[in-house]
Parts: sequence; C-alpha cells; structure tokens
Amino acid sequence: MATRFLVIIFIFIVGSLVWLFWEGSNKGREGAQSSHAAPRVTDARFQVPLQKEETPLDLPSDGIAAETFTGALGGVVPHHLVASSFLAEFFTLLKNREPVPETILLLAPNHNELGENNIQTADFLWETAFGEVSTDQHLLQVVEKAGAVIVPQSFENEHGIYNILPYIAHFLPDTKVVPILFKYQTSSNEIESFSQAVTREMEQRSIFIVSSVDFSHYLPRGEAERKDEETIAAIKNFDASRIARFGSDHLDSPASILALLRIGQIFDATGVTVLRHSNSAENLRGRNSSTTSHFTFFLHPKP
Repeated sequence: MATRFLVIIFIFIVGSLVWLFWEGSNKGREGAQSSHAAPRVTDARFQVPLQKEETPLDLPSDGIAAETFTGALGGVVPHHLVASSFLAEFFTLLKNREPVPETILLLAPNHNELGENNIQTADFLWETAFGEVSTDQHLLQVVEKAGAVIVPQSFENEHGIYNILPYIAHFLPDTKVVPILFKYQTSSNEIESFSQAVTREMEQRSIFIVSSVDFSHYLPRGEAERKDEETIAAIKNFDASRIARFGSDHLDSPASILALLRIGQIFDATGVTVLRHSNSAENLRGRNSSTTSHFTFFLHPKP
C-alpha cells in the first residue's frame, strides 16, 4: 500500500514538472512572437468600381513629356478622371524609372471627412479591371506606428484612392501600395511624425510617394488660373504655412502635399518639375462653368 502511494506521488511530481516546463516554453514562444510580429496577411478584398473604359490609358495628344523620373522620390497626380491622360503619362514615366518602385505610398484627401482619426489607412487586396494590387504589409505597420489608423469604411467611396489604383495595376503590376487618407485638419505635428517614419523606411528600400490631389475647385476658369499660380508658387517655395491655410479654392488636400514636401526636404529633394497643368474647362469645353484644375509634377534633387 505504501509503495503504491509513493508511486502515485512520484507520477504527480513528474507530471507537474513536465507541465511547468511546457507552460514556460510556450510563454517564451509567445513572447518571441509578440516582439517579432509577423506581417498580417489579409483576406479582405476591395473591388474598384471602375471598368477599363472608365480609366483610359491614352497619353496626352502632344506626346509624352521629355522629363525622366531619375532621382525623383515622389509626385502629384489628379484623381479627376477628366485628366486621365495625365495619369497615363505619369505612370508611364514612373514605369521607366530605375529602380521601379517596390511600393507606392498613395496619399489622398479624406473627401467625406469620415472616421475619427486624422490619418487613416486600409488593408485590402485591391481588385481592378487591370489586375490586383497588394497592400505592403510591412509599410502598413510602419505607418500605423506613425499614427495612421486602419479604418476600412473610409475607403469604400474614396475616389482619391480607387481612381489611381487601375493605373498602378496596369503600369506597375508588381508594385504594392499603402493608401493614406488625410483629414483637412491634420496637424503639422502629425504630418511631421508620419513623414519622419516614412523617410526612415525609404532609406531602406524603393518607395515612391504619390499624392492624389486636385487643385482649384468650383471656380470660373480665369479665377481658377489665378489660384493655381498661387498654389504652385507656394509649392515651389516649400511654403508649408501658406499651403496649410489653403482651402478647396486652391486644392483639396493640403496634408497630402505637405507630407510629400516634408519628405522631399528630409532627402534634400526640393526641385519641383511641373509636367502638366490644365483645367476641366479645356476638356468640357466651357470657359465660365464651375471647374477643377489639375497638375502633375514630381520632386527631385536640385541640379
């Protein structure tokens, strides 16, 4: 009887030691995983609501610009598809850049001011009529740590993002994307933190900044042209305080421009080359109607 009791005690002690060892090892593995978190893989899909015929790939009628994107770190495109030829030209030039971007950080206005956070992002597999565009999981984590918050609902009707994605899918089929929406009231401190984090990542790999911005809105053409002159002058002078005060009569996303310019300053890429400038009145054939103006330009080191 005493022998059986001792055997039971021995089995209990051995079992307890084995359980304690397994529990400690499991916690150690969990700790290692939490300190080196694997990138998320998302099953969420976003169907871009545009057919191929709605995103023309025709280049401007006067041919492609002679400039190259050698040394360029970012640029600006319209999201108004009246200016689709500007988008086709911009991404043709970007396709020929060396190196071809691994990822595009796509900045745009939060047109409807949705969500609580000033800087928002999303984690989708983007499905376009020209193919799929994946989200860069690592860069997504970088921008989250810099203050961006995942708010997928804000992207459902955001043409500032989805109007650009078919051009990325067609011209840069192997390039990933991280989309960013800025609210109008995004502060200079938030832009600075975001820009610094992105800059550190750009030092490690090929990331290209694309700011999706339309310029003067709802003005007669003559007044729109005057506003555009003020806007591009402020951009070329890197006049952040002035740009931050601009409303929709100048542009629809000051923060998308300010983040691009700040990153340019950090890299000493303060040259601004304008590729195209137009007004929707030219396409819609109405000089006095309410208009939207468009620019494409890129940042590069000064010669």
